[in-house]
Amino acid sequence: IELPGEQVGMLRNYTKWRDVDFATMAFGYGITVTPIQIAGAVAAFGNDGVYNPPRIVDEIVARDGRVLYRSTAEPRRVIKAQTALDMRKMMGSVFESGKMCGTAGSIIVPGFVCGGKTGTAHKWDPTAKRYSEHNYLSSFIGLAPIDNPRLAIVVLVDDPAGGDYYGGKVAGPVFAKVASESLRYLGVPGTSLQCGPAIPNVYLLDTLPPDDPGPWKTLDGKLDALRREALLANPLLSFDQLLVIKRRA
Repeated sequence: IELPGEQVGMLRNYTKWRDVDFATMAFGYGITVTPIQIAGAVAAFGNDGVYNPPRIVDEIVARDGRVLYRSTAEPRRVIKAQTALDMRKMMGSVFESGKMCGTAGSIIVPGFVCGGKTGTAHKWDPTAKRYSEHNYLSSFIGLAPIDNPRLAIVVLVDDPAGGDYYGGKVAGPVFAKVASESLRYLGVPGTSLQCGPAIPNVYLLDTLPPDDPGPWKTLDGKLDALRREALLANPLLSFDQLLVIKRRA
């Protein structure tokens, strides 16, 4: 991005990889990458496999119209378009709910369907020269919206406090808020949002008959679906604190 102090990340020479490294690097250990590098890679998934080198400044134009500077970085294909599509499908499944839900199954991006990947990593302890048991780097990366991506977003939370440390719990809600508000700012059309139902149609979860899941396989699936339906109707509601809202007849 052509800024002072920019880092390049770390990847050891492949001739020094051990058998265990193939496994640990597959889920993010033994290598380092910067948030900008992650954002650029994820953006390539959303751009049908074409990588655009990220830049803070695209060009500088003088008052008389002369171009004083223009980035010379050229887009290049890094993966096949079909591979990028497959990756977007997998990223979309991270938001799926139900019994076999994804790691961001409880995250709602009001008005939009997105895709992403949660991350929960133990931090390296330079004093003990080992990974810490109680210090974490929680992250969430994603594309918004997933069907026609306009934004690649990376959220990192260093040493989260408060008990939760999983990426979906800590960084996921930040992604949801940034994605939803940014897409609306850009004028990207999303799901039509309406005012929520009136208070008389609101019921506490424990008032629902426990043996009546309806078309859902489990009661948890039914409650989850009702929460999502309510949140799409009123994006100001909180998913975790949401009451189940009954559909008007």
